[in-house]
Amino acid sequence: GLRGQWIRQNFSVDFPSAIVTLSGFPVVTDSFVSVRSHSWAIGPVVGANTHWLLGAGFRFEGAAAGSICYTRYTSINLSESLGTESDSSRLHHLGFLRPTAELGVGFGWGSYLWCQSYYMDLSLRYDFHVLWDQNVMVEFANAMNGIPGTNGNLYMHGLTLTLLFAF
Repeated sequence: GLRGQWIRQNFSVDFPSAIVTLSGFPVVTDSFVSVRSHSWAIGPVVGANTHWLLGAGFRFEGAAAGSICYTRYTSINLSESLGTESDSSRLHHLGFLRPTAELGVGFGWGSYLWCQSYYMDLSLRYDFHVLWDQNVMVEFANAMNGIPGTNGNLYMHGLTLTLLFAF
């Protein structure tokens, strides 16, 4: 198949009454850091879905997939204010190949109704996605502050409830 992604990430931290060094002296002041990242991605995906029938219409579901996507970061912004000093940086149009993986497990139930004229299906599945090295804003913010580091991974997980009624 084909995977497409549009990701917008925002991260802001406020430091009320932070101690910063200005002109060699410690000063108590308000500070903040804000980082934003906008990106899109497209690439092939390969995976498998399984249904293990348990009887009486119940089933165990499993899903696994992986992909490698061309990811284009349209903008990465860093704004920070430490006391009276402010700094802002921006990068445009960076492109990388990024791997992703997804897993899901759950249970479902399905049955025909009213003389097999209708079909109803209900499933509940826990899904987990990982997008490796997606958080380039972490590396960008660290580089601007002279801290070595690597990109962070983006993890998404949660329950997916599906109700199907076919007539």
